Amino acid sequence: MRLPIGIVGERRNPLTYRFLRRALDEPGLSVRWFAESDCAAPFPTDDRKAYGLAMNVLERLRRLVVPADPHRVDCRRLCRGLGIPYLVPRDQSINTGLPPPMYEMPQVDHVLLAGCSQILDARGRRLARGAILNYHYGPLPAYRGKYVLFWQWYRGERAIGHTFHIVDEGIDTGEPVWQGTVPVLPGEPLDTLTGRVLDEGAARLGEAFACLAEGRRNIFPVPPHPSRYPARKFLAEITATPDRTIAQMREVMLRLGYFRLPNGLRIRRIVRTDEGVPGRIAIDRHGITIPLADGTLTGALSMHTPFWIHAALLGRRRVLASLGEPHSRG
Repeated sequence: MRLPIGIVGERRNPLTYRFLRRALDEPGLSVRWFAESDCAAPFPTDDRKAYGLAMNVLERLRRLVVPADPHRVDCRRLCRGLGIPYLVPRDQSINTGLPPPMYEMPQVDHVLLAGCSQILDARGRRLARGAILNYHYGPLPAYRGKYVLFWQWYRGERAIGHTFHIVDEGIDTGEPVWQGTVPVLPGEPLDTLTGRVLDEGAARLGEAFACLAEGRRNIFPVPPHPSRYPARKFLAEITATPDRTIAQMREVMLRLGYFRLPNGLRIRRIVRTDEGVPGRIAIDRHGITIPLADGTLTGALSMHTPFWIHAALLGRRRVLASLGEPHSRG
């Protein structure tokens, strides 16, 4: 008999998509519904809205030239093609936005959270008759919180730990059911490593549910030291602020492929650096110049699109205003 489960995740999240595909292929599982957990909150300022609009325009222009990828990650398309109910909470909350009968008379024995950033409260945890299982990128109880695969890779761990755990009222505090590790290869970029960890985690999905059903556990013999990494710690590490150095931001760019400005924009290409030169935030046709502790750095938002196109779409004044600068310079 196949175990009925529900899945909660994000529509275009590669983690969610891999686990959904794997659950559909597992002979012991039956996916009864999928609930979208995307937090589609608007940008906090008009400047970020303008950036989002500009990126949409560039994406539409790109699609006119580059054919659509038929293999693009899309959980909604996959579910609808197979006749699986695809649910979008009316208020974006998994705890309150699904049809009331789903909380009162659950349709599934268990729920899998895969790529879900929401915290389930007591009502949300009633979506299943039994335990709710979450997939986490860390070797719990170490590396709780957000972006923990990044922290393990960035801090030079030799292997990435990952965990299936039962969801309780805390943040990554539920009992681990299954844990494993994926070795880090020398010089391996984060994107490649992430893909391998995702593949390994998805491949263990059936085993994790078997452990849950049989009451057994596959966990590390010696629990790692507890630790938690909040999102703000990750953002502080990758954000260019006046107290960071040119070398630090080059290192972030080299290892991650981008660094972040305080307004949330991502710099994906370093145009030039000027060590020992004091400066202020400025914009020219090449990019955004930002002051750092030991000089200035000029960066662009894209590896491929010339910055003057971004500046024209966004507006120089608007970009500078979002960075805290009242006037256009450069």
